[in-house]
Amino acid sequence: MKHCPICRTPYTESAIIFCTKDGTLLVSGPLPGFDTQPTTLRLPPSGMPRDFASLQEAKPSIRDACKASFGIRILSNKGLAFFGSDDSVVSLAEASDYKKLRRLRIILMDPKSGWINRGLMALRQYESLADFKKELRASHDIAEFAMKKFARSLGLHRSGIKYHVVEPYFRMLITDEVAFVSSYAENPTTQVRDLPVFVFPNQTGSLYRAFKRHFNDVWHNHSKEGGYLKETIEAEISAGGILIAV
Repeated sequence: MKHCPICRTPYTESAIIFCTKDGTLLVSGPLPGFDTQPTTLRLPPSGMPRDFASLQEAKPSIRDACKASFGIRILSNKGLAFFGSDDSVVSLAEASDYKKLRRLRIILMDPKSGWINRGLMALRQYESLADFKKELRASHDIAEFAMKKFARSLGLHRSGIKYHVVEPYFRMLITDEVAFVSSYAENPTTQVRDLPVFVFPNQTGSLYRAFKRHFNDVWHNHSKEGGYLKETIEAEISAGGILIAV
């Protein structure tokens, strides 16, 4: 038996190698959570819970993990809950606390994405298509301004915001040691801010690396540069540098 580490779809046909839904390389074995040997699952570091009821509950733990990390990756739709304001998880007011941080990469939903449609609005019921896109653009403007300020104050390299057009499966924040993940597949009547947050430590037997691969795939192959990232790329090229994407 095989399964997709990203969408968790099981496959029994041996001839299928990649997930038919998202193209991810399948892995052998039963789905995590159905393991007949649950002792292979490990708790996150420092006694951190495996999950939180909401982002608000998880925020102190996420902030601590971010401040101890060299790199932070964020995948979201609007993104302001994670970055862009003093109240965000990565808070502008606490920028001086991120002494170890060297790279911050954020992927947000492109307002032109085909996944922004009437079906999505029907699920979320409380927004019209036009209102959602307007709020999305406003959130992106705030995040771009914050990225410029945050990156320059900390001297970050190869950092910035990109905009994706893929199906929004997850909202995630990944540090060097832990992935904090929420699924947009939860009950559609649940407000995004109230989605449970699941914790995946960077350890054997965890889905941490699968989520990190998913982020990297979207960053390199399914998204386009935002304003600040374009500025930094153009600056490096005009200075005669050679830009290598890693």
